[in-house]
Amino acid sequence: MTVNYKEICKNIFSETEFIENSLLGIGVIQDGSIIYANNTVLKHFGYSFDDIQEKNFWMKVIHPNDLPIVKRKIEFKLKEKIYNTTRYKCRILLKSGESKWIEVFSKNFYHNDRIAILFTIIEIPEPTPLIEISTIDMAKLNVMEELLKRFKIAYRILKTGDFQKDLEEKLLKEKIAFKDADQKFNHLFETSPSSIILLNFEGRIIECNCTTENLFNYKKDELIGKKFLEFINFPPNSLSILEDVYEHLTKGEKLLPIETQCFTKEGRTIWVKLSNTLVRLYNEILIQVIIQDITQIKLNK
Repeated sequence: MTVNYKEICKNIFSETEFIENSLLGIGVIQDGSIIYANNTVLKHFGYSFDDIQEKNFWMKVIHPNDLPIVKRKIEFKLKEKIYNTTRYKCRILLKSGESKWIEVFSKNFYHNDRIAILFTIIEIPEPTPLIEISTIDMAKLNVMEELLKRFKIAYRILKTGDFQKDLEEKLLKEKIAFKDADQKFNHLFETSPSSIILLNFEGRIIECNCTTENLFNYKKDELIGKKFLEFINFPPNSLSILEDVYEHLTKGEKLLPIETQCFTKEGRTIWVKLSNTLVRLYNEILIQVIIQDITQIKLNK
């Protein structure tokens, strides 16, 4: 079936010349096909209007990494009953094989008694790639920075240098760099001579290192999710002091380390020195407990 481009243009838009020369790319998708695209859209893609007549052609010009997200947005757009404007960013593939970033605004409307999507696009600068870091990983990085300072280990934070233009290469390089840094910090976290335990504000253990397992003879799986003051056994007098410490700690007060006795899984008594601080994250605050085994020091006195 031959599509009459000019007739569609006339039916959809009353000011055809104005739309054709708009600085915004303007188009219409209906039944999976691009039934209208102004000159600006065609210039963005590098295709002619005849080139884009193939059904679902729009799926071929969306970058493969962005296509699943764009498909979900379009599918949702066709189902929604309230015709709000949807806004998102994605990459498009040009006829030349190059890619560029665009920002898309889309809205439903009816054309010939069937639903269609009106979209406008504008070219935007290439966004700076972001790396998502989990709460646990971010907490570990904060903990290790404090440990390095505590043990007076010289270190410096390396900033990423110049990026190459190609976005995929930048993402790959940053992913490799973060993985390498994560492995190094994990190594420091796990091999620290001190027990390191991270608690949420309910006092539950959300992470601990291997030294914690060796010190108390519990497996990590036994500790994660348990309340620290309930699972790690302390004498009654020390327990009341620690409860008071954590109450002050959650108010943001800085506290001195505490020396106390506690018991391992099999009931063996050990002496420990507890340092308690807050680890402040983007959307969460964790309690960091660093425990040093001072049993030998106490026995030698």
